[in-house]
Amino acid sequence: MTELASPRVDRAVLLALAERCQREEPGRKLDAAIAAATGWQHIHTHYGTPVGELPGYPDDWDTIPFFSTSLDAAATLVPPNRFGWTVESKVGGARANATVGRKHFGFAETEAMALCAAALKAKAA
Repeated sequence: MTELASPRVDRAVLLALAERCQREEPGRKLDAAIAAATGWQHIHTHYGTPVGELPGYPDDWDTIPFFSTSLDAAATLVPPNRFGWTVESKVGGARANATVGRKHFGFAETEAMALCAAALKAKAA
Protein backbone atom coordinates (compact mmCIF):
# COMPACT_ATOMS: atom_id res chain seq x y z
CA MET A 1 0.00 0.00 0.00
CA THR A 2 1.29 3.47 -0.77
CA GLU A 3 0.13 6.79 0.46
CA LEU A 4 1.03 10.43 0.55
CA ALA A 5 1.42 11.68 4.08
CA SER A 6 0.66 15.27 4.98
CA PRO A 7 3.96 16.47 6.38
CA ARG A 8 4.92 20.06 6.81
CA VAL A 9 6.01 20.89 3.28
CA ASP A 10 8.61 23.41 2.23
CA ARG A 11 6.90 25.76 -0.21
CA ALA A 12 10.15 26.73 -1.93
CA VAL A 13 11.09 23.07 -2.50
CA LEU A 14 7.67 22.29 -4.01
CA LEU A 15 7.85 25.30 -6.34
CA ALA A 16 11.40 24.37 -7.40
CA LEU A 17 10.21 20.83 -8.18
CA ALA A 18 7.30 22.23 -10.19
CA GLU A 19 9.78 24.23 -12.25
CA ARG A 20 11.92 21.12 -12.77
CA CYS A 21 8.84 19.26 -14.02
CA GLN A 22 8.27 21.99 -16.58
CA ARG A 23 11.81 21.97 -18.00
CA GLU A 24 13.34 18.51 -17.41
CA GLU A 25 12.76 15.08 -18.88
CA PRO A 26 10.82 12.54 -16.80
CA GLY A 27 13.00 10.27 -14.67
CA ARG A 28 13.37 8.28 -11.49
CA LYS A 29 15.55 10.89 -9.76
CA LEU A 30 12.78 13.45 -10.25
CA ASP A 31 10.22 10.91 -9.02
CA ALA A 32 12.33 10.33 -5.90
CA ALA A 33 12.67 14.07 -5.25
CA ILE A 34 8.89 14.49 -5.56
CA ALA A 35 8.34 11.54 -3.20
CA ALA A 36 10.70 13.01 -0.61
CA ALA A 37 9.24 16.52 -0.81
CA THR A 38 5.62 15.36 -0.54
CA GLY A 39 6.17 12.90 2.30
CA TRP A 40 5.34 9.80 0.27
CA GLN A 41 5.82 6.55 2.17
CA HIS A 42 5.58 2.90 1.32
CA ILE A 43 3.89 1.02 4.11
CA HIS A 44 4.89 -2.63 4.16
CA THR A 45 2.12 -5.06 4.99
CA HIS A 46 1.98 -8.71 5.93
CA TYR A 47 -1.38 -10.21 4.99
CA GLY A 48 -2.99 -6.78 5.18
CA THR A 49 -1.46 -5.75 8.52
CA PRO A 50 0.97 -2.78 8.42
CA VAL A 51 4.38 -3.89 9.67
CA GLY A 52 6.54 -0.85 9.04
CA GLU A 53 7.08 2.30 7.07
CA LEU A 54 9.91 3.12 4.74
CA PRO A 55 10.56 6.61 3.49
CA GLY A 56 10.25 6.87 -0.27
CA TYR A 57 13.78 8.20 -0.83
CA PRO A 58 16.40 6.96 -1.49
CA ASP A 59 16.20 3.33 -0.30
CA ASP A 60 12.83 2.39 -1.78
CA TRP A 61 13.42 3.06 -5.50
CA ASP A 62 11.37 0.11 -6.69
CA THR A 63 8.21 1.26 -4.92
CA ILE A 64 8.33 5.00 -5.59
CA PRO A 65 5.43 5.91 -7.90
CA PHE A 66 6.30 6.94 -11.45
CA PHE A 67 5.02 10.49 -10.88
CA SER A 68 6.79 11.89 -13.95
CA THR A 69 5.54 9.29 -16.44
CA SER A 70 2.16 8.11 -15.15
CA LEU A 71 -1.00 10.24 -15.04
CA ASP A 72 -2.41 7.93 -12.37
CA ALA A 73 0.63 8.50 -10.15
CA ALA A 74 0.70 12.25 -10.88
CA ALA A 75 -2.99 12.50 -9.94
CA THR A 76 -2.17 11.30 -6.41
CA LEU A 77 -0.26 14.58 -5.94
CA VAL A 78 -3.39 16.71 -6.43
CA PRO A 79 -4.56 18.07 -3.06
CA PRO A 80 -8.07 16.75 -2.30
CA ASN A 81 -9.58 20.20 -1.73
CA ARG A 82 -8.56 21.75 -5.09
CA PHE A 83 -11.82 21.28 -7.06
CA GLY A 84 -10.39 18.71 -9.48
CA TRP A 85 -7.91 18.87 -12.30
CA THR A 86 -7.71 18.78 -16.10
CA VAL A 87 -4.98 17.84 -18.55
CA GLU A 88 -4.76 18.69 -22.24
CA SER A 89 -2.48 16.80 -24.61
CA LYS A 90 -0.01 18.62 -26.76
CA VAL A 91 -1.20 19.29 -30.29
CA GLY A 92 0.93 20.30 -33.25
CA GLY A 93 4.17 20.55 -31.27
CA ALA A 94 2.67 22.49 -28.37
CA ARG A 95 3.41 21.47 -24.79
CA ALA A 96 0.93 19.59 -22.64
CA ASN A 97 -0.83 21.67 -20.01
CA ALA A 98 -2.64 20.92 -16.77
CA THR A 99 -4.80 22.90 -14.37
CA VAL A 100 -5.44 22.11 -10.71
CA GLY A 101 -8.19 23.95 -8.90
CA ARG A 102 -8.69 26.48 -11.71
CA LYS A 103 -5.65 28.51 -10.70
CA HIS A 104 -2.52 26.33 -10.61
CA PHE A 105 -1.09 25.64 -14.05
CA GLY A 106 1.64 23.36 -15.39
CA PHE A 107 3.15 23.21 -18.87
CA ALA A 108 5.52 20.40 -19.83
CA GLU A 109 6.55 17.95 -22.53
CA THR A 110 4.19 15.24 -21.24
CA GLU A 111 0.75 15.22 -19.63
CA ALA A 112 2.06 13.56 -16.46
CA MET A 113 4.82 16.15 -16.04
CA ALA A 114 2.35 19.01 -16.60
CA LEU A 115 0.03 17.56 -13.94
CA CYS A 116 2.95 17.09 -11.53
CA ALA A 117 3.92 20.75 -11.97
CA ALA A 118 0.37 22.02 -11.42
CA ALA A 119 -0.21 19.72 -8.43
CA LEU A 120 3.06 20.73 -6.77
CA LYS A 121 2.15 24.40 -7.22
CA ALA A 122 -1.25 23.71 -5.65
CA LYS A 123 0.42 21.96 -2.68
CA ALA A 124 2.72 24.96 -2.24
CA ALA A 125 -0.19 27.41 -2.12
